Amino acid sequence: MIDSLIKYILSSFLLSMLLACTAQPDARIYEIDQVLSDLHYNHHFNGNVLIAEEGKIIYEKSFGYSDSKKNVELSSSSIFNIASISKTFTALSIMMLEEEGLLKLDENINKYFPESPYDDITIKNLLTHTSGLTRIQGQPFRKEIESKGYSNSEIKTIYFHKNPEQLFTAGSHHFYANTNYLLLALIVEKVSKTTFKEFLETRIFEIADMNSTYLRKKAVPQKNQSAVVTYYTKPTWLSRDFVDVSRLKNRISDDLTFANDYGISAIHTTARDLYAYHKALHNGLFLNEESLRKMYTSFQLKENKEYTISPASN
Repeated sequence: MIDSLIKYILSSFLLSMLLACTAQPDARIYEIDQVLSDLHYNHHFNGNVLIAEEGKIIYEKSFGYSDSKKNVELSSSSIFNIASISKTFTALSIMMLEEEGLLKLDENINKYFPESPYDDITIKNLLTHTSGLTRIQGQPFRKEIESKGYSNSEIKTIYFHKNPEQLFTAGSHHFYANTNYLLLALIVEKVSKTTFKEFLETRIFEIADMNSTYLRKKAVPQKNQSAVVTYYTKPTWLSRDFVDVSRLKNRISDDLTFANDYGISAIHTTARDLYAYHKALHNGLFLNEESLRKMYTSFQLKENKEYTISPASN
C-alpha cells in the first residue's frame, strides 16, 4: 500500500511539473490522469491508456501490474486479450472482401453453408447480430461442445445439425451472439481461400504495422509471452483482493471449450497496436470512404423497430 501511494504521489507530481513546463498546458490531460490515478489507487482500474487527438498521442500511461503475483508492472509493450473487440477485425475482413467484389452483404449465408437450416439469414444479419441465432455459449447448446475444444467448422456443423430455433425472423430484432462471428470467420476463409489467421496477419496486422498483435495467446512468440497480461477478478464485488482468472475452477472448462474457435474473441495486442489499427483504418489502408461509411452506419431493423437490450421472442 505504501509503495502504491508513493508511486501515485510521484506520478501526479511529475505530470504537474510536465504540464507546468508546457507552453500551453492541456487541463484535460491533468483531469484524465487524476481520474485514472484515483481509480487505480482505489483498486478500480488496472491497465494501459492511450489517448490520441488529430493524429498525435496526447496521453499514454500504464497503471498497475501485468502479473501481480510476480510483481511485473504494465508497460506500453504489455499484450492484452482484447476479447470481443476482436470482432471488429472479423467485420473489417468481411468489408474488405465485399469491396473487392468477392461477396455481397445481402447474400444468404446458405450460399456458403448449404447445410444451414436457416433460409432467411444474410451476411449483413451476421455482422449486425440481427440473425436471430442463439448463443453457442448458452444452454442447451453449450452442453454439445463443453470442454471439447472444437474448431469453428466443428461447432458450425453441430449447431446446424441441432438446428436451435431462431429467436426471431432475421432482421426484425437484435441479439448479440458469438455464433454470428464464428460463421463470419468461416466465410472469410471460404472466400479468401486462406486461413483466418493468415488473412489477419497478411491483410491487416502487417499492413497496419501491428507488430505485437496475434490471434490467440498461443500464437504469441515465446520471447513475448512474458508481456502477456494475467487477468484478475474480485471474488465478490466488496472484496479488495483479486483472484487470477485462469485459476478459477469455473473457468477451466471455458478455456478448453473455446480454446480453438476464432473470429469471436482472443486477439492479443497492445494499446499502441490498437492505435495503429485505428489510424490505418481511417487513413484508407483497408477500405475506401464508401465502405467505411457503410461499416459505421447502423442497421435498420424491419418495420423501423428500435434496438433493445433483450430480444423479443418474435
